[in-house]
Amino acid sequence: MNKGKEFEQDFKKSLESSVLDLWIYRPSDFGGGQASRFTNPSLCDYIIFNKSTGHLYLLELKSSQSTSFSTPSAEEHYRLVGEQKVIDDITNKEDKKIAQKAYKELLKRANSHNIKYHQIKELFDIEQNKDTNNNLHAYFILNFRKYDRTFIIKPSDLCACLIESKKSSVNLADLEKYGKEIKQNKIRNTQHFDYDVSEVIKL
Repeated sequence: MNKGKEFEQDFKKSLESSVLDLWIYRPSDFGGGQASRFTNPSLCDYIIFNKSTGHLYLLELKSSQSTSFSTPSAEEHYRLVGEQKVIDDITNKEDKKIAQKAYKELLKRANSHNIKYHQIKELFDIEQNKDTNNNLHAYFILNFRKYDRTFIIKPSDLCACLIESKKSSVNLADLEKYGKEIKQNKIRNTQHFDYDVSEVIKL
């Protein structure tokens, strides 16, 4: 099992062993293989329902041995949104086909980062819909194995960071500014960690 999957498993075990009454679901991961081009990428890693409060949480977990996570830049995002609007306005079938091909290439590059464009966009859209449903929450959980530190960040705060920094990555300093650290304790005589999920799932 790779280190990223180990982090996901450790985090899931922390959720399961907490005092919270949770329903935890992991959507199928369509990350690779020949069939992946015929399927939609999963929205997030975990969908969690707090039975006590009625709140639903969508969590995308990422782990890296590097000092940062690569992301699409704000410029890439604006370009994709602009290209989609252009496509929507094209009426000629051939012109639309050419524009769609170019858009797919842009989208492919934007989804090649550690944190993918579709993950940021879709979780951001869900977070913005919170105005109509205060029981819905979306977060990225970012784990720096190099530092044994883990952070939670809202999609909107991640976008604000990328807009302000004009970068195509987020590092430890960015997460210290825009996110919130999740306490973690190394389990004795193992390479595994227990995470304080109360920073994520509220009572």
